[in-house]
Amino acid sequence: MNIRRKGLLTILEPGDPANGFSALDDQLSDLAHIGDLWVVIDMRGIDSLPEFAAGEMVVAAAALMRAGGVVKLANVCPSLYAILEATRLTTVFEIFPDEESAVRSFDQALAVRSRAAWPRSELFWG
Repeated sequence: MNIRRKGLLTILEPGDPANGFSALDDQLSDLAHIGDLWVVIDMRGIDSLPEFAAGEMVVAAAALMRAGGVVKLANVCPSLYAILEATRLTTVFEIFPDEESAVRSFDQALAVRSRAAWPRSELFWG
């Protein structure tokens, strides 16, 4: 599994479906443990899922989500989207057509979060 950083995000590339998804649970648990809570799983090159992968994805994402994190999927091809829809994983994960769209969705959340963290004075807020 290839792991990259893009600002505050972690981009995971499972690569080979047979091996990549088996490591996903440990990888997302490790990220939750160190506080890397915003993750994009880049599904480029994956057009089907092994039988165990759907369950692995849910279990893996649940640990991160319990810690307050978010997992999004990017580069999902139509055949994989059909599988995700059939297994109802489209209700668990936000799905984006490309990595940049997924990253921008986090940028919007980061902007909201940083505005909420600005110091407020009593003069301004009354």
